[in-house]
Amino acid sequence: MRFATIATITTVLCLSFSFASASPLGLGFGANISTSPHIPNPDYIIVGGGTAGLALANRLSENPSVSIVVLEAGGDFKKMIPEGVFIDVPVADVLGCGADRSDNMQEKTDWGIVTVPQAGANNRKIRYARGKTLGGSSARNFMIYQRPNVGSMSMWQTLTGDKSWGFWARFNDFKRGITYTKADARRNDVVPIPDDSASFAPAGGALKVSYPREPAKFSLSMAASMVELGYPRSPSFNKGTLDGVQYAATTVDPANNGIRSTSRDFYAAVSGRVNLKVYTRQAAMQVVFDKSTSPPRAIGVRTVDGSLGAATIYAKKEVILSAGAFQSPQLLMVSGIGPSDQLSKFNIPVTYLNEAVGKNMQDHIFAGPTYPVSVPTLTKLATNDLLILSEAFNARLTGNGPLTNNVADMLGWDRLNSSTLSRIGAEVLDTYPSDHPHIEYIVAPGSVKNFSNLKEVILSAGAFQSPQLLMVSGIGPSDQLSKFNIPVTYLNEAVGKNMQDHIFAGPTYPVSVSTLTKLATNNLLILSEVLNMRLTGNGPLTNNVADMLAWDHLELEHIESDRSGGAGYYIVAPGSVKNFSNLIAENKVDGKNGQQYASILGALVAPRSLGSVTLKSASMADLPVVDPAWLTDPVDQAVAVESFKRIRRIFSTKAMQKIVTGPEFFPGPSVQTDAEILQFWKNNLMTVWHAARTCAMGPLSKGGVVDSQFRVHGVKGLRIVDASAFPQLPPGHPQSVIYMMANRAADLILGLA
Repeated sequence: MRFATIATITTVLCLSFSFASASPLGLGFGANISTSPHIPNPDYIIVGGGTAGLALANRLSENPSVSIVVLEAGGDFKKMIPEGVFIDVPVADVLGCGADRSDNMQEKTDWGIVTVPQAGANNRKIRYARGKTLGGSSARNFMIYQRPNVGSMSMWQTLTGDKSWGFWARFNDFKRGITYTKADARRNDVVPIPDDSASFAPAGGALKVSYPREPAKFSLSMAASMVELGYPRSPSFNKGTLDGVQYAATTVDPANNGIRSTSRDFYAAVSGRVNLKVYTRQAAMQVVFDKSTSPPRAIGVRTVDGSLGAATIYAKKEVILSAGAFQSPQLLMVSGIGPSDQLSKFNIPVTYLNEAVGKNMQDHIFAGPTYPVSVPTLTKLATNDLLILSEAFNARLTGNGPLTNNVADMLGWDRLNSSTLSRIGAEVLDTYPSDHPHIEYIVAPGSVKNFSNLKEVILSAGAFQSPQLLMVSGIGPSDQLSKFNIPVTYLNEAVGKNMQDHIFAGPTYPVSVSTLTKLATNNLLILSEVLNMRLTGNGPLTNNVADMLAWDHLELEHIESDRSGGAGYYIVAPGSVKNFSNLIAENKVDGKNGQQYASILGALVAPRSLGSVTLKSASMADLPVVDPAWLTDPVDQAVAVESFKRIRRIFSTKAMQKIVTGPEFFPGPSVQTDAEILQFWKNNLMTVWHAARTCAMGPLSKGGVVDSQFRVHGVKGLRIVDASAFPQLPPGHPQSVIYMMANRAADLILGLA
């Protein structure tokens, strides 16, 4: 996306949405968000004001006899411009989530984590967007709200040895704290969305779940294509079944122009409670233990304020880590709980040795092809500033339009049958519960490629800068790359070569008719003609200057005689031209030809590859070392290849061919063999940002870090409530599971379970 587009989004959306929030941000709310180092010692300290942390704080504070302090390392996005606007506006979820480190449009609300080189991604280092603000990653995700299948939760029961973790046993916790609004009747949509109210509590809650008022046009084609192939239309993705295709519910607030709803809303709704205080820009540096007891007891947290220095806050009852799948294990390790190699490497005193801390990380990844289509997609927005301007006001005034759509509004699910699993060498997935999907299809109405930067997904920098950009990125002739010590991505001696261009020149004569010379020397005439053009559409300003062409065929020996073409042509130039030293001789060309693109992404939702989180140093001031190890397991590789083939099948249906306008745009029809498709995946895979299981729930003897009640093994007074505690990463999008866990944890902590 061009800088002009970014400026347009920033300016217009700030005007359009910055005053749209209906959250109760009154004196009580503001008074309870503080960066003061003078923090009272509460009963419970929650480290992390993100998806889990603020939902848990809401529930714990229902008991007026207990006090809670939340420590959030980031700020409050509602007080940031433009970051807060980008977070509020659903379509802006694509900003700042690219794989390339340069995609930093959300740097004030992001941790800036970059993985180590990934063997399964051709040694690429991939930026991993993570929310650093009130709301955490619920303020940075794609807002999809769906629950796992029953079978995946039965895996939790097995892994934890605790039957209470079954889907139906936890169904009320899934439902609690959420206000569901059925799809708006005004949706311009031929695919009806069933009312899913029964999946949510009638009492509602702070988090809002509904559907964008305007679906992505391409989503209709994806649904029709999958139905044509035999996939069912799902009645709901929230009742324990993930099968078929349907619109996904999203965390948007239909009563507030469809802006994003985050876990911050859990705090905004109860900001007047005197027993709950939230402190922003307070980075937890270490959990403090009383080691005079056996086992050691967590008694507090050392923090560093962004501007005012260090402090230690003591908890009268418990410390609860909700810092996420990367920072929760990091905080354990710098506090002395972790693998022996990590603690000894950085001379960290041992609190409790647990080799599983930071291990067994799971994540979802996706990739998929792109096709040219005839329906409007995000490509249209990305290339048209005026359209963004008009749609910003449309969204502000009516709550409608593409800016209110979360981009990924349509999902499909696929389970590979036994014969397919056997054919591709992935038989182990047949041991998963019979309702467990293996692939998720996610609509992506635009050109995605390798996610390097979703602001600019098509190289359209013109005949000079496009080859320049290729060369500085390592694609080009060997002499150019070696001359400037540019690491080789791919050698191609043709980059920047074989340039052709047209040139012109000609004599000038004095004439009696009016030409541009008259305009160029008469400012009042220009003003008059501007008004003439504006009122009538007539006058010389409406002329493109070069409105007459003539072609000439020269009988030259080396040019074949053919009157269908010409060796030269003549262009009218009604004015004095000379050497063009001070004239605009060409239009600014951005390379956007009006073509629309659409993609479908295949996500691996039964991943076998296991990654890790380790330390860079003994300090939380240094980000952890994140190694997701994506696509290193052969089973994942086989499923990735199969998903790509199935997406191509979706694009080949009659329903899809009604809108597809040409051959596959990316990676293109030349990619055919399994090896070529796997190479495509390695070059282009991207995380779905679902890192989990780095402090897995389960028995200590089976690699658990916390027990089935979130209590950290080997110590007292310390729990972990976030995605790091997942015993297994369920299929799909985990924010619903995290909210469920927060409800469950609150009941356990308060003795209500």
